[in-house]
Amino acid sequence: MKIESIPLSEGKSLSSLVETQGKKLTKPEREQVIVWISEFNTQSEVAGLVKEFLGKDITPQNVGYYQTRYAKTIEKKQKKFLDELDKIPEANKTVRIKRLSEVARNLRSKTNLQGRGWLQIVSEYRATLKQIADELEGKSIGLRASSGDNKIEVVILDY
Repeated sequence: MKIESIPLSEGKSLSSLVETQGKKLTKPEREQVIVWISEFNTQSEVAGLVKEFLGKDITPQNVGYYQTRYAKTIEKKQKKFLDELDKIPEANKTVRIKRLSEVARNLRSKTNLQGRGWLQIVSEYRATLKQIADELEGKSIGLRASSGDNKIEVVILDY
């Protein structure tokens, strides 16, 4: 019994598509695998990306083969990948602290609000101060809030 080919597009048939699924990765597919490895994805993650985006099944062990075979290329691409992080503003500690400080000042200006929601604002303010402290590598900043007569008193404490 012969199975007829189902025409797809541009002269390709379903049977020819199925035949290619068992073959090795094409050169562009291998290059994409190398890029994913270079972006510090694990072997399992790369195998999942191949399945999701290339529609082919490979094992984490197959990815390990590519890691070994193309180690020098991957090392160069990883260095380039890490060098590009310097171009991302949020990757810079000073930029992160500056932006967190802006958020903290905005939240602090809202801590004298009355009624509901003040506790949420104080909590967000405290969390922002903690993020700043974490960025400053261990210098802690605390927060004390009280509500008397529906007013909030915010005091920054250095520990």
